[in-house]
Amino acid sequence: MKKNMLSALIMCMLVSHIDAQTRYLDDIFDEVSVTTDVVYGTNITILPALFNQPPAPEDLLMDVYEPVGD
Repeated sequence: MKKNMLSALIMCMLVSHIDAQTRYLDDIFDEVSVTTDVVYGTNITILPALFNQPPAPEDLLMDVYEPVGD
């Protein structure tokens, strides 16, 4: 009985994951809004150490892509 219940539970979980995968394959939105160079953190870079200078903080940048109308 436990094997049957476990098998049924696993099958239900697999079916729900199969349906969720199409969002990233099909085009849902026609337009995309892009925000560039958003600072999301700071890191200490060691590249100045190659030129006998102290390590310096460097901003970490990212681009944010958002669908228009979501």
